[in-house]
Amino acid sequence: MSLLQRILSSLGGKDPRKELEERELELLEANVSLTTIERLKESLEKGKSLKEALKEFLKEGRIEGSPVILLVGTNGSGKTTVLAKLSSWFMEKGTPVTAAAADTFRAGSIEQLEEWARKVGFELVKYHYGADPAAVAYEAVKRRKGAVIIDTAGRQETRGDLMRELQKIKKVVNPDLTLMVVDATQGVAALEQAKRFDEKVGVDGFIVTKLDVDEKGGLILSLAVETRKPIYFVSYGQTLDTFSPFSAEDYLNNLL
Repeated sequence: MSLLQRILSSLGGKDPRKELEERELELLEANVSLTTIERLKESLEKGKSLKEALKEFLKEGRIEGSPVILLVGTNGSGKTTVLAKLSSWFMEKGTPVTAAAADTFRAGSIEQLEEWARKVGFELVKYHYGADPAAVAYEAVKRRKGAVIIDTAGRQETRGDLMRELQKIKKVVNPDLTLMVVDATQGVAALEQAKRFDEKVGVDGFIVTKLDVDEKGGLILSLAVETRKPIYFVSYGQTLDTFSPFSAEDYLNNLL
């Protein structure tokens, strides 16, 4: 049970707004941002139940058809594993996948995707290390037979040169969706990174990873409130089946 689960499941008084105020420090520790806490209190003041107040902020991202998806995020967030899981999700629905190994910087990244391609069965477009990532992504879109998923190198939002590289990829392939892969264990730091990525590149929504080892539990709520963008998928392990579309109802039932 995460810290946020313990806090919310213990609320039960006649004045949930007051209870939230009294436990504000605990909520902050659980990676619920101050802005999120204030928005919740405002909703409770309007007479909504805690579940109703929480649910109004949570948006579920849904994917239709065979889109071109650009995956972005910081180092270590789990983009490559997410690409494999997302490819498997598409292929279980009968949609073939072409993946682009556009992380041409990190040693071993291409080999990692090659291994996943063998296991899952998606087509992989790759060049050599040091190649132009935008060229790899463009080639994958040219070869598409269904959905296209583009892996990119992890980068910090403070690196202007690397963010411009992402902007170039996005301009060249014009993806249907740009999804940021966010590590739940990074908490408020991940929230700030998400804001910067959205400002500099443009993000349509999020895939939240490592929920199985997240002891705090508040990042999804804070992401939803502060960015006002949907959560598309959640990932909670290393195997292909530990991945599913985000369900606000399931998330809230688990919390409360």
